[in-house]
Amino acid sequence: MRLDGINRYLTFKPRVIGAETFFPIAVRAKDSDLCRSNCVRVKRLGKANFFDDANTGAVYSSGFEAITRLFRKRKLDKSSPFEEINALVALEANGIVHSGIERGMYGLRAANGDIVVVSRKVKGALPDIRTNKFNQSNLRDLVGALHVLDTPSRYWNHHNPYKLCKPMSIPMHNDLSRENIFISDKGAEIVGFKNLDFVKIKDLIEPKVVSARLVENDISDIPNVPSNLRAFEQRVLLPYIEGFGEKSEEAKSLFVDYLRIKSSYHNKMDAAYFKSYILNIGVGTIFSGMQRKILGFCRYLGNKHKMHSKVLCNPTDAVIKAEAMKIQLARYMYLLGRHGQKDNSSVSVAQVANYLSEVDNFMQTMSRESRGLNKSYYQDCVGVVACWKEILNCKKAASSELLGSLENGSVADVEKFSVNSGLTLDKIVDFNC
Repeated sequence: MRLDGINRYLTFKPRVIGAETFFPIAVRAKDSDLCRSNCVRVKRLGKANFFDDANTGAVYSSGFEAITRLFRKRKLDKSSPFEEINALVALEANGIVHSGIERGMYGLRAANGDIVVVSRKVKGALPDIRTNKFNQSNLRDLVGALHVLDTPSRYWNHHNPYKLCKPMSIPMHNDLSRENIFISDKGAEIVGFKNLDFVKIKDLIEPKVVSARLVENDISDIPNVPSNLRAFEQRVLLPYIEGFGEKSEEAKSLFVDYLRIKSSYHNKMDAAYFKSYILNIGVGTIFSGMQRKILGFCRYLGNKHKMHSKVLCNPTDAVIKAEAMKIQLARYMYLLGRHGQKDNSSVSVAQVANYLSEVDNFMQTMSRESRGLNKSYYQDCVGVVACWKEILNCKKAASSELLGSLENGSVADVEKFSVNSGLTLDKIVDFNC
């Protein structure tokens, strides 16, 4: 059944109930009558229930512990609500469930063509340095949710009616901006999964695929591996900390607290990859060459996360500076990819190249002078910087204008700084190392 062409947008089969179409997510088709009764309330929503005017549809608080996005037929971009529904279904199908991750309940297309998408109610508000601050509690909850996102799918869920599980792949949010994170004093939640994508672990092992993925995703603390945590760091946490200004004690304290929380993230990632490895080698199956490579890669990633966890547990001043530099460099590369070399660009290729060289020199020096776990840590930092070099080379090759600006190294290019006039995260949390 084609359902007026809707099926071409969906990854699963909806259910037709009279003149309405029901799209189950967490709420199954057998509960559709309950959903229809709830949607009667949705049709009566007014200004008193208005929550937000999102790009994808008006958002209402519908009073039964749910948030409803209402897509009016007359304003409807046909693919928009279905991309939202597909992403929420994929999260549910892959078992990506956490109190800090948006959970879709169901969608419904009414007889008049309007579409509603209902999710669990989001608590809190957008992060704000004055009115709604990050603290240890909401950062811990947020990093816990990011850990669940960064943990690869480990098994096929046979109880899932949609069969959408993607074994050994990392779900990437791809839009981790401030507008998609809600925090309160004690918790946090990530929303806005419309651009959800899955990166297969096996693709990270193949060098050609890695090069293509580097430009698309944020590189984690482990070279060549994408991370939702890194996206949060450079798109949300860094702009938030910039509001404190240079050498702020409050900024230092928040950043050190965050790094200790990040240590627990790495510890949980180590446990996740170890569990994935044990579950797979214990089944007694004869593996193909690629399967053996994937298992070996999982063990390698687990060991890397364990090392980072130990280093960040009680970070030295030099480690704090290294972490700040990596986040700042990721931010620069993101802005460079987003704005290019336009007149109103907030960052130039020359500025990024200069800063990258400064970071590379620092990491190389620390790698030579350190011993034990710290040496391994800085070697990973050197590898991450090498990934950014590769990305910068890709951007230079893609545009002769970018290449010319880098080779000429003109003062005008170097002076095309952001609002903070070149103030970087390592200067804000300066520990004189």
